[in-house]
Amino acid sequence: MKRTQAEQQLRRVGVFTDTDEPLQEKLSRFERNIDSALVAHTAQKAERWTTKRVRAGEIFVQYWEAILYDAASGAGVVLLPRPKSDDAGKMVIVKNASNSATAWDVRAAPGSQVDLATSVTITGALNGAEFITDGSNWWSV
Repeated sequence: MKRTQAEQQLRRVGVFTDTDEPLQEKLSRFERNIDSALVAHTAQKAERWTTKRVRAGEIFVQYWEAILYDAASGAGVVLLPRPKSDDAGKMVIVKNASNSATAWDVRAAPGSQVDLATSVTITGALNGAEFITDGSNWWSV
């Protein structure tokens, strides 16, 4: 049986071995496993998110939390958690859920920064931002 170049390379690195199972069946099984893993991973991330509606004041936010603030109730400050190295990739969403343009600050925990500053300001009706940590600081995306 003649092997394709791709099959030969996959055999060389140990992905496939000589069996009776045709290459196409192995590839199909492999793709199904990858698809299942991606679906499970996506569902797991979606289950983590919680949403909190808040009014004026100082709000402590947790990882995987979406803050919907009412800017019409006045100014506020959202305090981001202090990131640790194993927190890289964790996120927070902050959104003005009103027609008011009252500014809200998003402040980094002491010892960390958000966009190379101690805080960023969200202004304008219905504006918002997502924040992701690299394990030491926060970045708006």
